[in-house]
Amino acid sequence: MIVLFTSIQTLPHRIRGLHFSKLGDNFCVMGASLVHGNPLFKKGAEESVTAVVGSVDKRCGRYVGAFRKQDGKVARIPEFGAMPVEVLSRFYQSEKYMPYNILFYRNGVADGQFVQVIEEELKSI
Repeated sequence: MIVLFTSIQTLPHRIRGLHFSKLGDNFCVMGASLVHGNPLFKKGAEESVTAVVGSVDKRCGRYVGAFRKQDGKVARIPEFGAMPVEVLSRFYQSEKYMPYNILFYRNGVADGQFVQVIEEELKSI
């Protein structure tokens, strides 16, 4: 059984049961997000910040992140291929093997851009 602990508003939460059992014992949890700056709030805030965060151990208890700045008009993450590789190499350093499965979450995509973003970013992994 795999138990994933998270914290929402400083309250610990746990996913109970065998929800991740199909992933097996050898997997990594990753997530990517894109946050746009607000040019009305601050001059020069046209840039966006992108991040990929992932677990670096088989118990999903330790995480690392890769972060980039990019043009604020783009919904996809141009350097997406390099960022998961950084996380996966840290997983390998920790566990001495690569995960067989990756559970991936993606945030910051508008409904109309979802298919395009998934096609481009999935290919880059």
